[in-house]
Amino acid sequence: MRKIRAVLFDMDGLLLDTEKLNIECVCLVAREMGAELQPEVVARRIMGTARAQIVAAYQSLLPDSVDGAAFYQRKNELFAKRKQQEGVKPMKGAVELLHWLHEKGIACVLVTATVGEAARERLRENGMWDLLPYRVTGDMPLPSKPDPAPYLKGAELAGVDPAECLVLEDSFNGIRSGRAAGCMVGMVPDTLPYDETCRPYCDAVFRDLTEVQAWMEE
Repeated sequence: MRKIRAVLFDMDGLLLDTEKLNIECVCLVAREMGAELQPEVVARRIMGTARAQIVAAYQSLLPDSVDGAAFYQRKNELFAKRKQQEGVKPMKGAVELLHWLHEKGIACVLVTATVGEAARERLRENGMWDLLPYRVTGDMPLPSKPDPAPYLKGAELAGVDPAECLVLEDSFNGIRSGRAAGCMVGMVPDTLPYDETCRPYCDAVFRDLTEVQAWMEE
């Protein structure tokens, strides 16, 4: 079995099936404001980052006449409405993997750019909040991914050397953050596909979270 003492989880698009809806809302609001954004471009720029970086990305992608902060607010309103209507489901294998890690005594850490209150609400609805006792959230005073700080903090909270941590991520910014922190990195592609630009940052690529247990047991 691989020497892994902690698994550090991203949330949106990794534990929860939210990224597709989020990107869809970004593109819909852009259209409302007279702009056309490509989903993959949006995903590469904003996935895994916190509010300030997201607003700056919107500002650079949109016409000068569109205010990035106002766009961010409108997108969040649409996302909240759609989320309430459609619900948020866990990603395949997420709950089962968390339970298995607990049985094995492997620490489970949440590392998300989403603020703590929203993360707690979404994960509790899906029975995962209490399975992630160590938490790094977007309202903590840390640089955002792809900076290594979020994953270094996650390892610190768990009391585990980063070299003995497995980071699980779906975003380009996330895998870069995990690699820069000195962790093992597994990518589980969702909105953003795995390609050659991802290769230097990944130790493994999984179709979904059901494949992680077997890889860890090798």
